[in-house]
Order: sequence, then structure tokens, then C-alpha cells
Amino acid sequence: MYVPRHNREDDPEALAAFVRDVGFGVIVSTGEGVPVEATHVPLRLDTLGDGWRLELHLARMNPQQRTLDGAEVLVIVQGPHAYVSATLHDPPESVSTWNYAAVHLRGTARVTREPEALRRMVEALTLDYETEAMLRTPGYEDRLLERIVGVKIDVTSVEARFKLSQKETPETKRNVIAHLEASERPDDRATAALMASRPLEKWSG
Repeated sequence: MYVPRHNREDDPEALAAFVRDVGFGVIVSTGEGVPVEATHVPLRLDTLGDGWRLELHLARMNPQQRTLDGAEVLVIVQGPHAYVSATLHDPPESVSTWNYAAVHLRGTARVTREPEALRRMVEALTLDYETEAMLRTPGYEDRLLERIVGVKIDVTSVEARFKLSQKETPETKRNVIAHLEASERPDDRATAALMASRPLEKWSG
């Protein structure tokens, strides 16, 4: 991913919070004689001391899972994004642009089909979004676990681009934030909130 210096986000706590808040991404992989494959998946991030680990699961019917064990993979977590009109710039620009936030995580994937490991992964993900696990018909969960594989990824690198008008003047940023806050699109309003959480000062690096 191309990341200009003024769009780079390096704060580990901010990035971990972003990945957890989104909670959904794309796992991309390939291999010798294997086409590039991608699956959209819910995911969990664990920060283990100085290391990060992603956990997710794929359907056993998904052909991508057959080539994942030991493979180097890329996981893309995309946040809010919004069109930014050139007319909002102060002074106006000749070209419009797009603001967005994205994190790329790379690492080695390990696949598990062990029932207890799968159960723990699914329950942990469920409890991220529920106060308690859903009541299940006896045996129902076991039948579901037979249909998935778990994937753990020890993250080796994290790269993030938060393109949020950093190089623009404070007045331009105020214009963009106000315009996006008034939008009916949820992504526009979320982008405005992300921009508003950052300093308005013009980047001067």
C-alpha cells in the first residue's frame, strides 16, 4: 500500500482500537500455482505482549482454506470513506479526492480443525457482540463447527493509511468535516468523526 508520510498512522493503540472497532476484513492469499483468493470475514485481534494475532474462520467448502496453512497472507481492514469535493477546499482545488482509513496486516496463517479450538474462537467472537452466548439446541453448535476451519495469523507487519486531509488548511478541514457531518451517508458521518478526532493544524513535514 502506498502511504505518504503525512497519511501514515503508527500508533499501535490507535490501530488496535481501529481494527477491533471495524471487526471485519478481507483475507488475501496466493501460492505457487494458486490464483489470488480473497474472503470477507469477521475477525478478532489479540495483542499478546509485543505481538499481535488475528483469529477468524472460513467455511470448509471455501477453497481458499485448503492453501492457507503456513501461507503468508494479507488481511485488509477498511474503515469509513467519503468523497471530498474540490469545492470544499480553501481556496478551491481543481481536483476532488477521497478520504479513507485502511489497515493492512501481514503474517503467517495457521489452520485448525480441532473442535475445542474452533468452539473457543467462535464463542470469543460471539461474545464481542453479545452479552452472553446464544442458547443453542443441543448438538446444533457441533454440527456448525464441522462446517468451518479456524485461522490464526501471527502478525508480522502492520501498515496503515489514514487519508484525512492532513495536508490541508484548518479551514478546509472544517469545511470538509461540516459537509460530511450533514450527509445522509453513514460512511460520510463516520469519516467526519475520524477527521474531527485529529488536530486541525496543517501538516508541515
